[in-house]
Amino acid sequence: MGANPWLYLVNYQPDINSVLQTLRHREFQSGRYFPAIDYVFFPLRPDHPSLGAQHDSIEAAIEDAGADGTQTILDIREISNERLPSTASPLEPIELISVFGTEMPSIDMVADTDEIPNEIFDFIGRGQSVYIVLYENGQPEKILFIGYSYD
Repeated sequence: MGANPWLYLVNYQPDINSVLQTLRHREFQSGRYFPAIDYVFFPLRPDHPSLGAQHDSIEAAIEDAGADGTQTILDIREISNERLPSTASPLEPIELISVFGTEMPSIDMVADTDEIPNEIFDFIGRGQSVYIVLYENGQPEKILFIGYSYD
């Protein structure tokens, strides 16, 4: 099948792990994950269908998805400083500068999530995620989670 990219743009909160867990729960409850639906198209739009959770738990959905994973944020279990499977880690300052020309990218730099710089995907392995804090007027405003499904 091959790995598929995915992304989510959410409001900033200082506790990144709490943001991750809230996002996972939201997407599980929406039913926007494989195998609840055959294929998840990103970026998700406000009018994307919401079928409701099709499993008893996130863990049950992940197990049912098998080796391919859910193709969504559900596959990302925790925040880590290392890039490991099933984790989200921050882009390093040098990576941010390489992609955006700054360590503090603005919301405007990714305002259209259809045009996320492809270079970001060079830093992400299958089953992994990175997150980027986006700024407005020097203050953190949004968090962009970007990842690859397993296969």
